[in-house]
Amino acid sequence: MRVLLSGGRILDPAVEMDQVGSVLIEDDAIVEIGEIVAEDVEADVVY
Repeated sequence: MRVLLSGGRILDPAVEMDQVGSVLIEDDAIVEIGEIVAEDVEADVVY
């Protein structure tokens, strides 16, 4: 199962990341972070 969390705030103090973007989750693991277009991935989208 793939889920795209779209348009949220992404905070990761380990790499000093603070940005607005999307997170793609597949099989309970984060597989991609950044500017992901919902139409480009096969996933359930959560806005």
